[in-house]
Amino acid sequence: MLGWSNNPHDLRLEIYFADNQVNLGRGYRIKGLRPVLREEEEEEAQHLVRWILTDDEGHWYLWSEEDWELQWINSHTLKKMKGSNEKKVEYILNELLYHSLERVTYEYLPFEDEKVVHKVEDHCYWNDDDWDSEWYKDD
Repeated sequence: MLGWSNNPHDLRLEIYFADNQVNLGRGYRIKGLRPVLREEEEEEAQHLVRWILTDDEGHWYLWSEEDWELQWINSHTLKKMKGSNEKKVEYILNELLYHSLERVTYEYLPFEDEKVVHKVEDHCYWNDDDWDSEWYKDD
């Protein structure tokens, strides 16, 4: 399989996200951590697998299966978006190279660190009053 998929068979639910066993969310102390999309790609003889995940609090993450690195997406725009997860995922994919990613560990959840949360907001170059993007509109 190449590219992004949200097919439950491709999401490896029984391996990383089963409720009745140790799972990825418990490993990071994140309630309701679950997959939204999984990408599998062959790149220069390297097999890459990465995920877009969300949790019960509405945080969004990128996770690399190869190095087991979970990164929280620290995005002012993503936090303010209304509407469906499909719109949020579309935004994440379109802006993937521009997001501020903060490493998550069992001991450290960056979204609980006020300095990290405000770091991106302090560097925003748009005026929210002028923002009329489709991203903010409800379905």
